[in-house]
Amino acid sequence: MVFITQDPSLDFHSELPTAFASIEAARNSLDYHWNGCIRMINRQNVQGKPVGSEADRQHYLKIFRDWNTALEALLSDNTLDARSMQGARVLQISHTFATITVQAQLGSGFLKESDWDLCLHYHHRIIALAEEAFNGAGCDSNDSDRVQEAPSFSLDMNIVWPLYAVTHKCRDPVLCRKAVALLKSSPRQESIWDSVLAGRVAEKLISIEEKGLGVVRS
Repeated sequence: MVFITQDPSLDFHSELPTAFASIEAARNSLDYHWNGCIRMINRQNVQGKPVGSEADRQHYLKIFRDWNTALEALLSDNTLDARSMQGARVLQISHTFATITVQAQLGSGFLKESDWDLCLHYHHRIIALAEEAFNGAGCDSNDSDRVQEAPSFSLDMNIVWPLYAVTHKCRDPVLCRKAVALLKSSPRQESIWDSVLAGRVAEKLISIEEKGLGVVRS
């Protein structure tokens, strides 16, 4: 849930600073631009095809590049505590997922499944960032059957949905299995998304897609 504030220092507006003042300011700024992008896509997208113009695509890609530059400037300060760094990793996952969405659904977009191979480096990044975020929370991503005593809960869909999207759209079987392992190893409830359940569904879909292929490799 997002609460709009009148405090200009929290960056809940269109202007992007050269460096964010805090993780909260970075989150508010990303929410502002990401929500605007999603509203435009949802207004126009009725058939699951790319919408908008190439100018729209480049506009949002630049916004998210500038946002990342401002966040990196904050992170380079080296004064953030472990909890803030974990929050930064979660924001970076959301930012990476937003960039993928712009690439796929705006302007020329993606028209066939093989187009998603262009996002392989983004999928790698989501996996790496999720591992850092989960390790910061004391989770072991190598143990896919591990169950935490106290699953985390959030109204924001910052990790589960991007990881599930990797299992759904990434065509690298190794990365897909890493995403499944991460979902199952760290019980999280993000809005209606349950990470363990999402991991099990993804695992089943992968087995169906790969049935009859024999040994699969990257």
